Amino acid sequence: MFEPKVYDLIPKRVDMGSEKAVEFENAILPELTKQRKVYAMVIPKGVWCPVNTLKELEKAEQIFRVLHRESLD
Repeated sequence: MFEPKVYDLIPKRVDMGSEKAVEFENAILPELTKQRKVYAMVIPKGVWCPVNTLKELEKAEQIFRVLHRESLD
């Protein structure tokens, strides 16, 4: 999941007029890493959270908050 600000990096880091393919992980993730804006967590087996609606996003955020708290214990 990405914050909307991440999408602002795309025109700065990617030439959208180029015919050459660009890999997101090569163009955007290094910049986010430099800014210390990358976060990762292990999602337990069997946990799947589709995020196609605002309601699903809110539910996924709630689940991940619980998982994050549990990982700190």
